[in-house]
Amino acid sequence: MAVYKHVNTADETTLNGGITDVATSLTMTSGTGYPTSDFKILIATEAITVGTRTGNSCTSLVRGDDGTTAAAHSDTDAINHVVTAEDIEPKFDRATSKYAFSAAFGIIDGTAGAPAVFLLSDIDTGLVDVVDGLGISAGGTLRFAATTSEIQARGDNGAHFYDYAPATTAGGGSDARFVNATGAIYSIQRDTTSSVTLKKLISPLTGRGRVAPVRFRYKAGVADDDPQGDMWQIGYTVEDVTTVHPEAIIKNAADESYDIHYKKLDAGITAGIYDELDALELRLVTLEGK
Repeated sequence: MAVYKHVNTADETTLNGGITDVATSLTMTSGTGYPTSDFKILIATEAITVGTRTGNSCTSLVRGDDGTTAAAHSDTDAINHVVTAEDIEPKFDRATSKYAFSAAFGIIDGTAGAPAVFLLSDIDTGLVDVVDGLGISAGGTLRFAATTSEIQARGDNGAHFYDYAPATTAGGGSDARFVNATGAIYSIQRDTTSSVTLKKLISPLTGRGRVAPVRFRYKAGVADDDPQGDMWQIGYTVEDVTTVHPEAIIKNAADESYDIHYKKLDAGITAGIYDELDALELRLVTLEGK
């Protein structure tokens, strides 16, 4: 299937010198803004496909395209960049009141403030180009993007949901993650990899020591549900957990310890309890033997 290019930067120009009805090249007065290959022009009533444009020179012409008739044209005749009906062949479905297109067509990239496809009642809301993907802007701001590596849904604070690799084999895939405006990572943890059949190098988790819980308040602006840091909290610190259970630490994009993977920490805390119980049992045995 042929793919033809259409841009909104190609203004009307004119022929620089006449052409016959069988000529396969022509010269424009100005080719500025026109595609460099595979586009269509209209001179009078004749549609012409241009194979290649170099500067103002157009070659590899297909004359009388799309059912029009090839004709001779004179110097200074108007040239317009067009998409013909035959290129996209829209068909109106009266049952659904919708148009259907029987051929593929492309659109300009667009930006968040000037989408390529937009709502007539809200011209800065619509489809836009993002790197290796497609985005949706709302009110001139990019709100959604799907790329080859991530999915983003952006709010006013810049947070977005991204990076989920679906499982393609037993135990495959990865956690989905949220990243807020400051770069903090929050995970939605998968729970499909607990079977011993999916693990190797299994060994008891002992002798690590304890991680002491702490009571604290967040600094202002850290916690969304406590923006002023007025509420007392209980939990653990990344620094304390790192020294005992580094496997339970989540790192940010800069490979810095940033948050705690509480599902993993549960196993570490359980191991610590068993260590304490073993030590207590040993003491009891020792006391009973005296």
